[in-house]
Amino acid sequence: MSILRRKGLVQSKGGLTLEHQRSPLNPVKKQIMKTKNLIAAVMISAGLAVSAQAGQPKETRVSMQTLPLAVQKTIKAKAGQDKVVRILRESENGKDVFEAIIMKDGKEMAIEVGDTGAFLGMHEEAAGHSDKAETTKKH
Repeated sequence: MSILRRKGLVQSKGGLTLEHQRSPLNPVKKQIMKTKNLIAAVMISAGLAVSAQAGQPKETRVSMQTLPLAVQKTIKAKAGQDKVVRILRESENGKDVFEAIIMKDGKEMAIEVGDTGAFLGMHEEAAGHSDKAETTKKH
């Protein structure tokens, strides 16, 4: 066997080229590779699912008495004589936003107030309450 042959090189018309000798994979090694690929795919999918849920705002029901005074004043001023049905605290981008749901003319309306008491907007609360149909927004 020539020196070139031992190095994996073969003499051809165009010069020296690499000789590709590939041994077939053992069936056990094939199964291990498939299992590793499957595990990697499952882990990536799980990571994407967790990150997708992490981006959604977290809602917690709260009472009027636990709110900062400025938030209470804004909710009372915007609600007027309408009944406050429930109040939710949502964490959005590290900041608390309070959503007071009121009954106005037979419809549930949401008053959004920032944690400093700033009025953020009002919208009709849709059925299922996670879908919001924007009606008015003030910044």
